[in-house]
Amino acid sequence: METKKPIDLLALQDKLKQEEQSKSLADANSLSEEEIASYEKAQREVNIERLRIENEDLRLKLNIQREIHILEQQRLILENNTRNLANEDQKQDTQERKKYAQRIFWMLCSWLVIVLAAIVTSGSKAWDFHLSDAIVLALIGSMTANVAGFFFAVVKYLFPEKGNNK
Repeated sequence: METKKPIDLLALQDKLKQEEQSKSLADANSLSEEEIASYEKAQREVNIERLRIENEDLRLKLNIQREIHILEQQRLILENNTRNLANEDQKQDTQERKKYAQRIFWMLCSWLVIVLAAIVTSGSKAWDFHLSDAIVLALIGSMTANVAGFFFAVVKYLFPEKGNNK
């Protein structure tokens, strides 16, 4: 692309103003054809330069709008990726919670069966197994406290309190 030497707009405008002033002072018939041609040429150059500048401004505005559009698309993609990661994290947490809730449930069931078997065996006096009343009360009390505590912990873990921001 050929680069043109920039035209000094202020100088051209001053020249045009001077010519217009001199033109208004002098009679239209007294201007030579050369002066009229010079005036028209200067007017065309000013108009061409003005249009070139307006065109360049429009190109710059269009490029800025394109850049803004591209940045907005990138922002939306990043937000979408962030949401996807949060969803995957939440899905993984849910799967892990289910897995550990089942493990704790079966551990509590086993524990209860063992303590119940110990109490029943002690009460029936089979196999020469006997527990004192204090130990049986301690087993029943600790069993109840442990079941309630585990139940409370699992429920708090599986169903955490949601903040006010959701």
